[in-house]
Amino acid sequence: MNRLVLLLGILAIPANHGLERRASEGDLLRGFAFGRCLAAAYPTLIVKDDAIWSAGMYREMGKLDVKAYEDAVGLIPKDLEALTVYEHHKIAVFKCLEFYESPALKALAKRAR
Repeated sequence: MNRLVLLLGILAIPANHGLERRASEGDLLRGFAFGRCLAAAYPTLIVKDDAIWSAGMYREMGKLDVKAYEDAVGLIPKDLEALTVYEHHKIAVFKCLEFYESPALKALAKRAR
């Protein structure tokens, strides 16, 4: 199912992605992973669609094998819903930024270059 959603998202992305900077494959992979993290953190809100499309754009711009992207998705924290509340406020963006900067994701991005 994840592959189908990823594939459909990639196929519908316009050629002009709007990224006005040169990005390394590792940066594209980490951007993809951040988008997918946000989608996982907000499964019932409209931000999920935006996050999935954004992740798909990073994937489309990259040249890495699909396995690298699957591995990145596998690193997304599984406890986003359970652990993203602090003093009655959802802190999923914080959690996803921490994931984006995590040693595990950075190591995957470094290996994937």
